Amino acid sequence: MGERVAVRPVPTAARVLPFAALVVSATVGLFALVAANLWSKAALSGARQAEAVEVTRAPNVRVLSRHFVDEPLPTSHPSLLLVGNSHTYALPGLHPGEPLRNDPGSTLIDTLAAELTQVSPSRRQAAFVRLSSPNLLPVEMLARVGFVEFRGLVPQVLVVGLTWRNVARDSAVRSEFRPMFAVPGFTAHLRGRLEQIGADPRVMAAFDASIREDASRQKDEENRAWADRFDESLQGTLGPKVPLMGQSAELRARAYRRLSLAIEGVFLGEQAQTHSYEMVPEDLELNRACLAALLRLARENGTRVLLYLAPERDDLPLLMDAAPQEVFNRELEAMAIETGAVLVDARHTVPASYWGFEGDTPDRSHFTEPGHASLAKFLAHQEQAQAVFSALDPR
Repeated sequence: MGERVAVRPVPTAARVLPFAALVVSATVGLFALVAANLWSKAALSGARQAEAVEVTRAPNVRVLSRHFVDEPLPTSHPSLLLVGNSHTYALPGLHPGEPLRNDPGSTLIDTLAAELTQVSPSRRQAAFVRLSSPNLLPVEMLARVGFVEFRGLVPQVLVVGLTWRNVARDSAVRSEFRPMFAVPGFTAHLRGRLEQIGADPRVMAAFDASIREDASRQKDEENRAWADRFDESLQGTLGPKVPLMGQSAELRARAYRRLSLAIEGVFLGEQAQTHSYEMVPEDLELNRACLAALLRLARENGTRVLLYLAPERDDLPLLMDAAPQEVFNRELEAMAIETGAVLVDARHTVPASYWGFEGDTPDRSHFTEPGHASLAKFLAHQEQAQAVFSALDPR
């Protein structure tokens, strides 16, 4: 018989310690996750709009929402169409820690309509229309203006607000705008119009790339595994409640902005200004081509155009290098002269006291109601713009 081997019992403490360590690790991990999520909610507080407000607008002012594909268009004649990025419609918080505020009917389209009708009361018969959020890149401005033209709205006046950051970075047509390419006849209409005005071939190629990407995404959706569908369902359920999941991209962007602002303050102080973002040459080239096409399309339609360089905050370092911006501004001026458009520089029309906060950081993109009023007054009374706005007067 073999020799018996005595099996000694494992001490209770030896069995408990690994389990206790596991519990402690899980507790610490859960605490870290909860803490990170709470920080995320605080960090993203400025990205969320404040509570809903009652919107009061003049009868002749319209805002076309982001759900615009089937939305009825104004029928008043003549009409003014305003396009731009979020500086045209968003309102900042008034104090640190406050979120962006909803527009109660006191942003640029409202104040511009009031200023222009004060100059000429007969303009009350005109329609003042703003293309709404999300903020528009030049490639998207062209697509949306082309779409409202396709649906029958050809304005007498087009006002375009340009922010250097939106021209020099990003040129992809975002998902919010792609449903219009699925509207029967629109893509062919846009292609024909761009060929008619001699637009840069890269412009339609960018739209075609967006269409192919949507088709590929739809095909992938049809062939997706159940695990991917479950993950998407989980994201849809938990994303709105857990910013770390649902708003990770925005969270990274805001963390980057805060870190940049802190570094600027610590290392630069008031000694010099720097910039936080670099220009992307490929984006700039495509957006420049889209602006040229937009101006040619307006000229073809008999639409008078006012371009303006959007206000910039002058009490903080620049977001982007100003040197290439000045080169682009000269190119934009040449495009305006070629197509009969008017270009004005509104970068210094909104003083620092009229800007606000986005969460706990100074807002460099949005200004308060007095800032919108200042910009509207500046645009409405520019001498070279009077020939543009006269298209709103009764014939």
